[in-house]
Amino acid sequence: MLETLLLSYALIFPRMGPMVDQQQGQYNVKEHTLVGVDAPKYERLFIETKMEPMKQPKLAPQNNTWKFPFVTSGYGRRTEEDRFHLRTRVFAENQEDAIAIGQPVSRMLMRIWDFNYQRLVRLDHKTQFRQGIYDIFLCSNGPDAGAEHRYERDPFETSTDGVSISTSAIYIYQIGSLTDPLEWARETAHEYGHATLLTAGGFSAPEPWPNGDLGERLYLKWLHEELIKETVTSDDVLGASQAQLASYVTRKYTPMINRFSQRGPRADTLQAKTEEGYFDYLAVALYMSAICETRMFARSMMLLRDQTKPEGYIKATIDAAAEKETWIVKIPAELKGKREFWLPVGKGKVSGGTVLEERDGWQKVKVPAGDIIITNPPIDPAIPSAS
Repeated sequence: MLETLLLSYALIFPRMGPMVDQQQGQYNVKEHTLVGVDAPKYERLFIETKMEPMKQPKLAPQNNTWKFPFVTSGYGRRTEEDRFHLRTRVFAENQEDAIAIGQPVSRMLMRIWDFNYQRLVRLDHKTQFRQGIYDIFLCSNGPDAGAEHRYERDPFETSTDGVSISTSAIYIYQIGSLTDPLEWARETAHEYGHATLLTAGGFSAPEPWPNGDLGERLYLKWLHEELIKETVTSDDVLGASQAQLASYVTRKYTPMINRFSQRGPRADTLQAKTEEGYFDYLAVALYMSAICETRMFARSMMLLRDQTKPEGYIKATIDAAAEKETWIVKIPAELKGKREFWLPVGKGKVSGGTVLEERDGWQKVKVPAGDIIITNPPIDPAIPSAS
C-alpha cells in the first residue's frame, strides 16, 4: 500500500509504478494504491483525495443547497494491462470530512467494486449512469440518519446535447450521527448492493428490493474472510475490527445459511412477496453464494429473467448450476459436520447421494463422507456457460 502527499493533478496511466512526491499541477492530493486480493495480484485500485476545495462545488442533484467542494475519486482497472478507470466520486462538505470519511468510504467501495468485477463475472458499473461513474454524497443534513441509493437526473451536469445526465448516487445522511465503524461499513455495503447487484423485488417488507441487504451480508462476509487471511486491513472496512465483523457474520449471515438449510427453496413465499419471502430470497441467494463458485452464483443472478417475479430466482439457480458439467459442492463453515444438504441438482445427479426430498428443482440429499460432486447432462456447446 502506498500513501503519499504530493502536489499533483493526478494523471492515470496504463501502468502505475510507485508514486513519489512531484510537481504536476495545482492540487494538493493524497493518494493510495492498493493491490487486489484475488489472483492475479497487481495494483488494481487507486484512491485520490483533493486536499483543496474545487473551484465549483458539486451540487447534490436532489437539493441544490447542498454544496460539496471536496472530492475523493476511486479508480480501478480490470486487468494488469488496462488503464485505471474512474468508478466512484465521494463528495464531502469540508476537508475534515474528506480525509476522515471520504477516503475510507472510497477505499471500501473500491474494494467491493473489485470483488464485483473479479468474482461476479466482470460485474461493473452501468455505463448509462455517467459512463459508469457512481457518486456518493456525505451529507451533514438529510431527512433521517442513514443512507439511500437513488437513480436520478443531475441537472448540474449535462451531456453534449444539453440533456441532464442520468446518475446512480448514494446519499449518506447526518454523517455526524454515525460514529460506529461497523455501522459505517454496513451502510456503505448495503447501498452499494442496491447500486450494483441484480435481484428481483417488489416485497412488502422490510424493503422492496433485497439487493442492498444481500450486498451488505455478502460483502461484509467476504471482507471478514479477507481480514482473517490478512489480505486486507481494517482500513478497508472503514475501521471495523475483525471481532466486529465476526459478530456481524454470526448475527446476520449465518442465520440465513441455516434458514435455507432447514427450509429449502420456497417459491411460494417468494411469489407472495411478503416479509417472509424477502428473507427466504436472501437465504437462497446467500446459500447459493456459499456452496458454489462465485462465478456460478453470479450466473444465477444474471439468469433471472423477470425482476418483478422473485420466485423466478429459484429456476435461475438451477439453470446456473446446470451450466457446468461437473462441479464440487463447497460445504459452508456453518454446515460443517452435516451430511444432509439442499442442492440445486435439477436434471443432474449427486454422486453417492440419497434423495430425501425434492422441491422446485432442488433436492435434499443425504451424502456420504467426502466430496459432494454434482454431474449434469452434457451441455450444449452453443450455450454460454459459467465455466
